[in-house]
Amino acid sequence: MSRYAGRATIEVLTLGPYEWFERWAGTAWRRRGDDYEALKARLRDRLLEVLYREVPQARGRVEVAEVSTPLSTRHFANYARGEIYGLAHAPARFEERP
Repeated sequence: MSRYAGRATIEVLTLGPYEWFERWAGTAWRRRGDDYEALKARLRDRLLEVLYREVPQARGRVEVAEVSTPLSTRHFANYARGEIYGLAHAPARFEERP
Protein backbone atom coordinates (compact mmCIF):
# COMPACT_ATOMS: atom_id res chain seq x y z
CA MET A 1 0.00 0.00 0.00
CA SER A 2 1.54 3.32 -1.03
CA ARG A 3 -0.76 5.53 1.03
CA TYR A 4 1.69 5.57 3.96
CA ALA A 5 4.92 4.73 2.18
CA GLY A 6 7.98 5.22 4.36
CA ARG A 7 5.95 5.16 7.60
CA ALA A 8 5.66 2.52 10.28
CA THR A 9 4.12 1.90 13.66
CA ILE A 10 6.23 0.58 16.52
CA GLU A 11 4.86 -0.63 19.83
CA VAL A 12 7.11 -0.85 22.86
CA LEU A 13 5.75 -2.86 25.78
CA THR A 14 7.19 -3.23 29.24
CA LEU A 15 6.10 -4.40 32.65
CA GLY A 16 5.49 -2.22 35.65
CA PRO A 17 3.85 -2.80 39.00
CA TYR A 18 0.33 -1.50 39.49
CA GLU A 19 1.52 0.18 42.67
CA TRP A 20 3.35 2.82 40.58
CA PHE A 21 -0.06 4.09 39.44
CA GLU A 22 -2.30 3.12 42.35
CA ARG A 23 -2.45 6.61 43.89
CA TRP A 24 -4.42 7.76 40.81
CA ALA A 25 -6.79 4.75 40.80
CA GLY A 26 -9.83 6.80 41.80
CA THR A 27 -9.31 9.49 39.17
CA ALA A 28 -10.87 9.92 35.75
CA TRP A 29 -9.13 9.19 32.46
CA ARG A 30 -7.35 12.26 31.06
CA ARG A 31 -7.93 14.06 34.37
CA ARG A 32 -5.28 12.53 36.59
CA GLY A 33 -3.17 15.63 37.07
CA ASP A 34 0.31 16.92 36.42
CA ASP A 35 2.14 14.37 38.60
CA TYR A 36 0.62 11.49 36.64
CA GLU A 37 1.43 13.14 33.30
CA ALA A 38 5.01 13.76 34.47
CA LEU A 39 5.39 10.08 35.40
CA LYS A 40 4.09 9.05 31.99
CA ALA A 41 6.51 11.48 30.31
CA ARG A 42 9.46 9.99 32.23
CA LEU A 43 8.38 6.49 31.26
CA ARG A 44 7.94 7.56 27.63
CA ASP A 45 11.42 9.07 27.52
CA ARG A 46 13.02 5.96 29.04
CA LEU A 47 11.19 3.67 26.63
CA LEU A 48 12.16 5.82 23.66
CA GLU A 49 15.82 5.64 24.69
CA VAL A 50 15.59 1.84 24.72
CA LEU A 51 13.93 1.94 21.31
CA TYR A 52 16.68 4.18 19.91
CA ARG A 53 19.37 1.92 21.33
CA GLU A 54 17.79 -1.09 19.63
CA VAL A 55 16.57 0.70 16.48
CA PRO A 56 18.89 3.69 16.05
CA GLN A 57 17.41 4.67 12.68
CA ALA A 58 14.17 5.58 14.53
CA ARG A 59 15.83 8.48 16.38
CA GLY A 60 14.46 11.79 15.19
CA ARG A 61 11.69 10.11 13.22
CA VAL A 62 9.12 9.35 15.93
CA GLU A 63 6.16 11.67 15.43
CA VAL A 64 3.86 10.41 18.19
CA ALA A 65 4.71 8.55 21.39
CA GLU A 66 1.80 7.65 23.64
CA VAL A 67 2.04 5.91 27.01
CA SER A 68 -0.74 3.77 28.42
CA THR A 69 -0.69 2.63 32.02
CA PRO A 70 -2.62 -0.05 33.90
CA LEU A 71 -5.17 2.69 34.66
CA SER A 72 -5.68 3.24 30.93
CA THR A 73 -6.24 -0.49 30.50
CA ARG A 74 -8.66 -0.47 33.41
CA HIS A 75 -10.59 2.41 31.86
CA PHE A 76 -10.89 0.85 28.40
CA ALA A 77 -10.94 -2.91 29.12
CA ASN A 78 -12.19 -2.98 32.73
CA TYR A 79 -9.40 -5.20 34.07
CA ALA A 80 -9.28 -4.56 37.82
CA ARG A 81 -5.57 -3.70 38.01
CA GLY A 82 -4.78 -3.20 34.34
CA GLU A 83 -3.55 -6.76 33.89
CA ILE A 84 -4.31 -7.24 30.22
CA TYR A 85 -1.31 -9.45 29.30
CA GLY A 86 -0.51 -12.86 30.73
CA LEU A 87 -1.73 -14.79 33.71
CA ALA A 88 -1.57 -13.58 37.29
CA HIS A 89 1.48 -15.06 39.00
CA ALA A 90 -0.23 -15.36 42.36
CA PRO A 91 0.43 -18.34 44.65
CA ALA A 92 -3.17 -19.58 44.19
CA ARG A 93 -2.52 -20.09 40.47
CA PHE A 94 0.32 -22.49 41.18
CA GLU A 95 -1.68 -24.43 43.78
CA GLU A 96 -4.50 -25.23 41.34
CA ARG A 97 -4.90 -28.80 40.17
CA PRO A 98 -6.24 -29.83 36.75
